[in-house]
Amino acid sequence: MAAEALRSSGEELQISARILVYISRQPRLDSSDQGLESLSQEGMAKALRTTPASVSHALGRLVDGGFLDVRKCHLHGRGRRVRMYQLAPGGEAVVQHILARMAFHSTGPQSPPTP
Repeated sequence: MAAEALRSSGEELQISARILVYISRQPRLDSSDQGLESLSQEGMAKALRTTPASVSHALGRLVDGGFLDVRKCHLHGRGRRVRMYQLAPGGEAVVQHILARMAFHSTGPQSPPTP
């Protein structure tokens, strides 16, 4: 199921990867019922400069694939609880892979030092 969640068009895969990395850089929710705007669908759409529909579709696939956990929390100034997203263990592993690939592509393959 997890592999199926990541099989998609290049654009969908790109937004999914961006969401995972973005969430990994946000504070983790604590045990209180208070959420963070940055971990809401609307907050992610703003931060990633993409449409709420794109974020919504990707979040659904990532939750279904076991990469994200979701819970409802209160946000200051909102009358109802809002879904908040955090990395699941599978998502944390994928983020490490994405970040390693990003580092590899930004620096290129490293040659062993010459003696």
